[in-house]
Amino acid sequence: MRSKLTPLLPAIAFLGVFLVLDLAYLWAKNNGLKPLLIDTVTVQPSAHLLNLLLETKVAAEGHLLVAEGVRISVLNGCDGIEAMLMLAAAILVARRAWAVKAAGIAAGVILIWSINQLRVAALFASYIHAPDWFESIHGLIGPVVVVGAAALFFLWWSRDGAWRSNPA
Repeated sequence: MRSKLTPLLPAIAFLGVFLVLDLAYLWAKNNGLKPLLIDTVTVQPSAHLLNLLLETKVAAEGHLLVAEGVRISVLNGCDGIEAMLMLAAAILVARRAWAVKAAGIAAGVILIWSINQLRVAALFASYIHAPDWFESIHGLIGPVVVVGAAALFFLWWSRDGAWRSNPA
């Protein structure tokens, strides 16, 4: 006899894994990882991208993107890590071989990081060229695009036939 909870087990497992990953991330971030994730992995590549896209010279100064009197602070939540952790948690609880899970997480993290770089660049560009759009891009459009990309990647990754493998 199946329990009434049986259909909920994957969702419960996802929430548990996500909680553990997020707590581990918070601990690591508060114990020295924050400058690496924000300054090095997020802000510096965003400055390079913006310099390719804009005529304005953009510099990375710690957690700041700076150009011609404009300073945008890139803080917690701007690094896309939460979307990466949600995707990783979903993949980890899926019934796939561990190698397939590892490949899915690696590809998903690269995808989400790339989309997040575009989001940060769009935020900075909007602040300069379309300030009326900044809050909408910051608070709604950007997060929906990043989390939506993670969800769509998971749906693609988890479909039958994708990454063909027997569960381990």
